[in-house]
Amino acid sequence: LPGAGAAGGVGAGLMAFCGAKLQPGFDLIASLHNLDYAIKLADLVITGEGRMDHQTLHGKVPAGVAKIAKRYNKPCVAFCGSVTDHEALKELGFERIYSIMDIAKNEQDAMQNAYTYLQDLAATFAQDWKRMIDSGS
Repeated sequence: LPGAGAAGGVGAGLMAFCGAKLQPGFDLIASLHNLDYAIKLADLVITGEGRMDHQTLHGKVPAGVAKIAKRYNKPCVAFCGSVTDHEALKELGFERIYSIMDIAKNEQDAMQNAYTYLQDLAATFAQDWKRMIDSGS
């Protein structure tokens, strides 16, 4: 069954034997936590993912978050380990995507020093955000 293969086919088994129905995970969690309303009230939306790529466009959390932020004209930034498909992801409404791989020496360095690099990216983001606020944009 399409969409039922995650976790070794648990979804298909639950559908077959327990009468379960499949729902997109992001939509369910967003609804349960009233994410739409929280983003509507926010000044800034921050999301993230280990790897943002073409799969992000097809149901990963950052895509869902960015779509809601875009609906309410809220700035949305993302932090990730690595990113491809920058242009396609920008169409989702990300103001900027901060990637550890943009500053790490290589993938091994990125993984071993992710905490430090994430701190560096957060500091860069804070400076960028302050400039944006100071300029009135």
